[in-house]
Amino acid sequence: MRDILWRFREAVGFVCRDMWSDGWRTAITLLNLLIFLCCYFCLSALAKAANEYGKQDEQNNTLLVMSKNVFNPGDSSITETDFTPILEMEPSPVQAVSPLIYKLLRIDDFLVQVCGARTADFTPIFELTLSAGNWPGETGEVAISDGAAVLTHWKIGQTLSIYGKPFKITGTVTAPGTKTTSVWMPQLEAERLFNTQGVFQFAWIKIAPNGNAEQVRQKLQNDPRLNTGYDVFFVNALYQQYAQALRDIKDISLVLMIFSLVLVMVGTYGSVYLTLSERSREITILRAIGFTSNSIRGILVLRSMIQIGAAFFIAWGVSAFLLARFEQLSPLTVNSLPLPVIIDGTILIVGLGLSVICGCVGVWLPTLRLNFASVRESIQR
Repeated sequence: MRDILWRFREAVGFVCRDMWSDGWRTAITLLNLLIFLCCYFCLSALAKAANEYGKQDEQNNTLLVMSKNVFNPGDSSITETDFTPILEMEPSPVQAVSPLIYKLLRIDDFLVQVCGARTADFTPIFELTLSAGNWPGETGEVAISDGAAVLTHWKIGQTLSIYGKPFKITGTVTAPGTKTTSVWMPQLEAERLFNTQGVFQFAWIKIAPNGNAEQVRQKLQNDPRLNTGYDVFFVNALYQQYAQALRDIKDISLVLMIFSLVLVMVGTYGSVYLTLSERSREITILRAIGFTSNSIRGILVLRSMIQIGAAFFIAWGVSAFLLARFEQLSPLTVNSLPLPVIIDGTILIVGLGLSVICGCVGVWLPTLRLNFASVRESIQR
């Protein structure tokens, strides 16, 4: 074991001295690998964020009613008079129905969903859970979602300017379903703010435990009092287009991530091929004094692994710094869905393993010719 360690140390020392003497070629190789690996880190972190935040918790017990043919849900308009077909189904199969005011606004340069609902319905109907602080009161107070807290770094006690009026953050809430950036305020406060007394964007329907949500949806959709002007959806359907956008981001990022790792292999191949071409005399001498093809290949593998390892960890540091900086300057969102792009342990482990594999392949391919050329043939060239 001691002899093996001594040999390995000598080999590492020899390779490091060789790379140092190689100068500019080593620097260019490291720079190429650094660029490819930075692309890997950033793209894989983006793909992971899109995958996690594109997932939706199933809400099979909640429906919503909104106006037909509106692209922006904030343009929907429904009044309490239109709730009559729904109220007729209480207390079963409909447990309760609540109006919701919904606006998509830009607050402090962040695109945020502003929701106004009856405070008594926050928990039983909208299934909000207070995670910190207190529920907002009736005047000048709001609660923000956990997604908003992560994206915007707003704190409890901070004052926001919404539609030109100040509102104090009293707490943070957790909501089921797709993680969104939202601000919640009492219904009366929202009606005063937007001057829309008695006009809402959604009718939020909570299905009773023994009710069949799909049957309720079909019955309401076929009701002549609703079917001409309104659509009835599962709540999940509101975010399907957002989730699809996130899935598209994930797929594109994965393809580009794999491409960046392939470029690591190509870069290693080019470096080794150049070494074999420019140092054919030195390699022939090594073979003449007893080095086998496998020994030379092992030296080149060790050389490439040192370069890939150095570039990998430098790229990790550079990418983590850039992603954190971009998160501070301009957080990434998709239609108010926050995407915290972070490099985690899984990305590190998988990336290191795949980089080593790609590097080994990049060394193995150009060194195949060593197996087919004898020392005599190499000297004659």
